Amino acid sequence: MSNILDKLVDSNIIEIADKPESKDKYIICFYILTDGSVPAKDFLESLTSNKAEKQIAAKLKYYFCEYLKKGLVPKRPEHYSYFRKEGFFELKAYQGRLFCFNDGELCVAVCGYIKKGQKTPKFVIDRVKRYKSEYYKRKKLLG
Repeated sequence: MSNILDKLVDSNIIEIADKPESKDKYIICFYILTDGSVPAKDFLESLTSNKAEKQIAAKLKYYFCEYLKKGLVPKRPEHYSYFRKEGFFELKAYQGRLFCFNDGELCVAVCGYIKKGQKTPKFVIDRVKRYKSEYYKRKKLLG
């Protein structure tokens, strides 16, 4: 692992989600909030109440851990969207959404959401942008 990656992990800014292998393009990780919570991980772990939720969680974990670490994205638009202006993307599985961004060799998951309408609500987009901004501010303080 690189020096900055060690600092990010040691400072509780990220948690490695899947053990990196030498052939992987990205290191898959979860963003840790300043209060110690891990919204993206908590979201995935909360999807257990029924078979449909378990399928959503399994598919999102597969896309996150298997596709992204190899530098791939799901090819079908119903499984992936990029928010170009904001610089992040969402992985999609049925109504489930997992929001992530890339930072060099890292792919950072920040939060998830079960979509109930046609459009992702503004408060969700704002949350993702806020978490991404906080991540970079905290990373900058590491030097």
